[in-house]
Amino acid sequence: MADLAEESEVAQRQLLELETSLRKKENALRSKIDAEKKELEKLALRRDFYKQLQGNINSKNEEALAKLNSAESALGAVREEVKLVEGQQKKLQSELAKVMAQNEAEVLPELDRVRLLLQTSNNEVLSSKRTCDVDSSRIAELSKLIATYEAESKDTRRVIDEIKMSIAAMPQPESFEEELSVIEVNAQAIKREIDELEAKKKQIATQTTLQNQRQDELEKLIAEDEVKLNEELAKVQKHRQEYDDNVKSLGEQRVTQHSLASSRVELELNTAVEQDSIKHNTNFLSSVDKRSLNIAKQSLSKREAAAVNIKESIPAMKVKLTDLQCSFTNTQTEKTSLEREQSQLQIKLDQAMTNLLQQEDLDETRQANIEDAINLVANQELEMERMRADEKRAGVILGIKKEQSGAVRRKIKEAQQMQLDLEGSVRLQKLIEIDLSKKNLDVSNKCKELKDEKMHDWLQSETIGG
Repeated sequence: MADLAEESEVAQRQLLELETSLRKKENALRSKIDAEKKELEKLALRRDFYKQLQGNINSKNEEALAKLNSAESALGAVREEVKLVEGQQKKLQSELAKVMAQNEAEVLPELDRVRLLLQTSNNEVLSSKRTCDVDSSRIAELSKLIATYEAESKDTRRVIDEIKMSIAAMPQPESFEEELSVIEVNAQAIKREIDELEAKKKQIATQTTLQNQRQDELEKLIAEDEVKLNEELAKVQKHRQEYDDNVKSLGEQRVTQHSLASSRVELELNTAVEQDSIKHNTNFLSSVDKRSLNIAKQSLSKREAAAVNIKESIPAMKVKLTDLQCSFTNTQTEKTSLEREQSQLQIKLDQAMTNLLQQEDLDETRQANIEDAINLVANQELEMERMRADEKRAGVILGIKKEQSGAVRRKIKEAQQMQLDLEGSVRLQKLIEIDLSKKNLDVSNKCKELKDEKMHDWLQSETIGG
């Protein structure tokens, strides 16, 4: 009986220890289950974050596609405008070529004719000036001679009058009559010379008037030619300005087209990168979610089953412990019952050992889960390495894009240099036109000066003649 009591006490202590250990394991399992639930919540949060990230990426992708479509439409519109401007430029170039050909066919010969006419007029003006100088000197001499003759004529007439008066008072001998006739003949000759000088003076005045009329007509023709030349130059300048404006507009349209093309390439590159990122994130999320959820579900189901078994076994253990206590008080009267209970206790102990073995299996499952997590981290590191490789590839593509952009900038600089050269040639042509205008103005001024000098000489001659 003492041995049986000792065995019962030992069994009771073992049951208490087993219950304590089971409770500890139950608490540990509960804490592990809570930890797994927290991990599942973290995974759910991460899954939601990845879904939100995927939604943001999709929205950004849609925005990028919208920008790409708008850029393509704008690029199409710019291309149409460029084609229109190029057509207008070709039309203006053809019109400018026609105007230049017309100028070469009409204006330049007319300009040569005007220059020849100006040269002839200058020669005539010079010869007229020399003739006027000679005539002026001749008129001055004749005026002096006329004044001398007039003074002599007055003196002679006065002498004749005095002689006539003396002759009238005196008897008239034949010698005086002869002298008187000679004096009258001389007076008539002097009068004829005076009349000839007056006629020559009138002829010179008439020639001067005709020369002035010819000079006025020449100046009028020169003025008309200058007006025509200025009109033609204005037309040429207008066409050149339109051509320069079209060239400038075409350059701006080409710069806009290159900018839109570069923007399109950047958008396509960003779209490709975003699509790769979306694909990678989708695959990563699907793989991570499936693996993590399957592992978590399996672990949770196993642990929940183990917890249910433990919870179910704990009340049975308590009932058996109560039965053992009752049997311990009745051991003396119920030995057979005690043996049966002992056998049942052995069965329960076997079940407890089985549960312990199952717990060890759960620990092995946890170790497998840890190894899976390690493998998952390794896979994520591999994914990070692949993303770094993608970043390097994107950097290489960006470098290529920068080189293309540099080439585009160099082409734009070359176009700007060509435009500057064209503007320089236009400015040179303008300077040539200004030089021709100055020469024409100088010729006109010289003509006016010659006219003024001629008028001054004529007025001076008229004053001297008067």
